[in-house]
Amino acid sequence: MLGSISHEMILEKGEVWPTIDEIIHDKKIDLLIAGTHGRSGLSKAIIGSVAEQIMRNARCPVLTIGPNVPATQLRFNRVLYATDFSVESLSAVPFTIYLCKRSGAQLTLLHCYKTREAIDAMQETLREVIPLGTGLNSLPECLLKAAHHRNAILGLAHQQEANLIVLGVRRAKWHSKLATHLTDSTTYHVISQAECPVLTICN
Repeated sequence: MLGSISHEMILEKGEVWPTIDEIIHDKKIDLLIAGTHGRSGLSKAIIGSVAEQIMRNARCPVLTIGPNVPATQLRFNRVLYATDFSVESLSAVPFTIYLCKRSGAQLTLLHCYKTREAIDAMQETLREVIPLGTGLNSLPECLLKAAHHRNAILGLAHQQEANLIVLGVRRAKWHSKLATHLTDSTTYHVISQAECPVLTICN
């Protein structure tokens, strides 16, 4: 299936995340690709999510393939990047620019708000997220939505037929296993429901 792609198969015994973390370090991995069943509710609370454990601890970007992603050839023609202007979400900007430059993808920036107060300032801040002179093929589309992040991200990605969603995520500050059992994060909801892969960068 990998064809002519240079690859290595590794079989290890042990807990999933500590083992993967060691491999990332030893092999100097630049990108980790993970699949998820997209468990939610009680099922996730009982079982936990290895995918979320990985994305909230990995020292490299993580490309997550959820259960709703079709098994087709992956091409980045349209990329959706969502930000709440936090340090964590903005850490994904350099990766977003790099991907769009390499692929020539059209980029859409999304920010969700709860109140229309200072909406002009929010729009201006969103425009400034991607600096001028970055070398993108086209100007990014900047959108503000009065909606919950998870619903807006999934809805817009579906509407625009996005090939990739990019999110900057907060590193787990509690026991990593416990985090995957208790959290009801926007990020996990997005990766488990999205119709395209989701790239997360942990800060």
